Amino acid sequence: MTHSTDHFDGKEAAEHLKEARLKGMIASSEVHGMEMPGHIAAFADTVKDTSMALLVIWSASLVLFPTTVCLRRMLVALCLAGEDLRGSTGS
Repeated sequence: MTHSTDHFDGKEAAEHLKEARLKGMIASSEVHGMEMPGHIAAFADTVKDTSMALLVIWSASLVLFPTTVCLRRMLVALCLAGEDLRGSTGS
């Protein structure tokens, strides 16, 4: 089987393969030489999208239900105050 020598630049196939593999190893050793594996990129995109969706939902809940947030804060404050009172009277 005859091969075109244009691709091999006048070298034997084995020598050309050795050079091509060396170039590939150098390119993959550099940070920008290889792409991130697909499953890791998909996971990163999913985390980003989910965090943005949760942020939007949380922000909307603050706008739509402000009294709920105020009530929660008041209940927490009352509970903490009640614990302080119980702790000081019991001693």
